[in-house]
Amino acid sequence: MNDTTYEALANERRREVLIDLLDENPRSDGVAGPTATSRDERDTEPAGVELYHVHLPKLESYGLIEWHRDSSEIVKGPRFEEARPVLELAAEYANG
Repeated sequence: MNDTTYEALANERRREVLIDLLDENPRSDGVAGPTATSRDERDTEPAGVELYHVHLPKLESYGLIEWHRDSSEIVKGPRFEEARPVLELAAEYANG
């Protein structure tokens, strides 16, 4: 795993998107529909805008996701498996 992957995982919102992909591939981008995420307090309009304009493009540029904007679908990218061990640990920690 390289520094770019760690940079991607440094942000909580990006980690949440990637952790969701561990079990749910593909998934909704969380911006266009109500199936976004269970994190209600963060599903406000500004958070959706930030997800759409900042976090999803970054994850896509890192190769961790493929984002199909036309269908609002996110799937694992070509470099997703590099991050899997850290994501599994983060998911385990988050679920306590």
